[in-house]
Amino acid sequence: MNSFERDGYLFTVIYLNERLEIIDGQHRYEAARRKGLPLHFMIMPGWGMREVTILNVNSRDWTITDFMETHAKAGNPNYVRFREFYLAHDFDVTTCQLLVTGRRSGRHASTDEFRKGLMQVDEQQVTEAYLKAKKMASMQPYHPNGWKSRNFVEAMLILLGTKGYDHEHLVLKFKTYPDILLAGAKSLRIEEYLRIFMDKYNFRRMKDKLELPRKHL
Repeated sequence: MNSFERDGYLFTVIYLNERLEIIDGQHRYEAARRKGLPLHFMIMPGWGMREVTILNVNSRDWTITDFMETHAKAGNPNYVRFREFYLAHDFDVTTCQLLVTGRRSGRHASTDEFRKGLMQVDEQQVTEAYLKAKKMASMQPYHPNGWKSRNFVEAMLILLGTKGYDHEHLVLKFKTYPDILLAGAKSLRIEEYLRIFMDKYNFRRMKDKLELPRKHL
């Protein structure tokens, strides 16, 4: 709606099924209706969510959230579970992907399983994601402006996957020795987060110091 008003009325098409129900272009229809403008439409017999998704996989108009909503509303259980997790938290969709599946959507839409409706998510993954999200939230007092950022979450996931990591120990260290940079920053690079985490975690720790896997050094 905002882009419609900002850029002006451009030639656009909405798609209808054989029952004359809008299957793609609901927002464009609403924008045109409010402005009293005509719309071009095409009737596509037999079209449903699968065809609409294929049509929009390479579209710049559809966001990653649109794909999530489409597959969830179509009843795909993997996306229904994922959407429930998304709605229960303050993270964006891509960050939720990191928490639930351990990876984010690729840059190339045509090869992105998430957009195509091929993501696989089971109950165990979602349960574990809730626990991870709770640990992220425990850091909010020490990084109030950036604890929901993608880089912060990705750095924390690296820590959570590191052998011997004790999350309560890190939280206690930040509570005892707050970090000025983290307290005021909105977001940092992943390597900056890891450096701060490791310095804080191992501070005055004489033995059993935490070591990151070599690939993250």
